[in-house]
Amino acid sequence: SACHQLCSLLFLLKDGSRGPSSDKESRHLERALRIMQKNVMGTLTLSELARELNLTESYFIRLFSKRMNQTPMKYYMKLKIEAASALLTCTELSVKEIAARLSFSSEFHFSKQFKLKTGLAPTFYRSRYLQQLGPVKEVEDNNG
Repeated sequence: SACHQLCSLLFLLKDGSRGPSSDKESRHLERALRIMQKNVMGTLTLSELARELNLTESYFIRLFSKRMNQTPMKYYMKLKIEAASALLTCTELSVKEIAARLSFSSEFHFSKQFKLKTGLAPTFYRSRYLQQLGPVKEVEDNNG
């Protein structure tokens, strides 16, 4: 999902670029998205991200919001929640372990953010969307 969003963004950026300032803005956004994805399992602050891009925080927020229709940190949280969704449905890690793996300050903070973004508590989300792991039972053939 995140890869699809990145590809879509790159297409839009390429399609919408008009002149050198837009190319420069596009490069900043592409780099910001790569940094966010690389740090999805860690922590990343707005000031760290802006510093890495050699931009002021206020300019970076305006640039990101103009192109992505949301603030950088909301987008970063969205990436974390997408990663959490995958971990909830594809692993047997506990909610507490997932919260720690994604560097949330606590299991409570993770659960609150997850429910805000998905509308479901992590445990309910897991029970609803859990992919069954293991072999599929085959129906026996009575012909022999």
